[in-house]
Amino acid sequence: MHPDVPPGTDPLVEYGWSEQIAERFADNDVQGSPGRIVRVGGGHGDTMTSAGPLRVRTAGHHVCTGDWVIVREPATEGDMTGRVCAVLPRTGAIRRADASGRSEEQVLAANVDTVVVTVASDTLDLGRMERLLALAWDSGAQPVVALTKVDIATEAVFEQVAVVAPGASVVEVCAPNRSGLNELREVLHGTVVFVGASGAGKSTLVNALCGRDIQATAPVRQGDGKGRHTTTDREMFPWAAA
Repeated sequence: MHPDVPPGTDPLVEYGWSEQIAERFADNDVQGSPGRIVRVGGGHGDTMTSAGPLRVRTAGHHVCTGDWVIVREPATEGDMTGRVCAVLPRTGAIRRADASGRSEEQVLAANVDTVVVTVASDTLDLGRMERLLALAWDSGAQPVVALTKVDIATEAVFEQVAVVAPGASVVEVCAPNRSGLNELREVLHGTVVFVGASGAGKSTLVNALCGRDIQATAPVRQGDGKGRHTTTDREMFPWAAA
């Protein structure tokens, strides 16, 4: 059970379980227990279920972080790994073109409600920001722009971001001094995904919102202000109340 979950609480509630999700499972006749994929890698997935975390085999199913799945417990007492039996249809999926150049799309995250496009004020790239906003809009989720490092930003930066992000909330934040975090919380709902360039401050924001250091962070490079790709996995965490 996740340390943020009070005793007696269904752990799945912290990962988005609701009456609406329960109805989606009720329409499926595959035998097994509901779960949500919180991390994927190497043909296996880490899943949260009502009974707690469960490692599962994903063979035969294309799963990604955020998927709602039907899982079965390990078949034998000595086996610690369950398996995915079915994947529920996705909503709010973030997709991008396959890196190989083929026509297939790669699903980065599923069942997303809010996409936070994280942009650093000191390395503003409006072209990248536009592409990420398009990705967010295409997913069906609500985009939000988190403009980080605002303590060193100029007024021109704020104006440029506002022009490029019509229809999206723009929140100015400085995570180290917690400036803007409450305003950011107010525009987040449901399952939230952070996207942005390396070094923009995604992991720092996630740590601040979750109330503890769960994502590794590192200083940007001195020469060009770019990040060091400290965090490479796509993983789900319950975030703490304000």
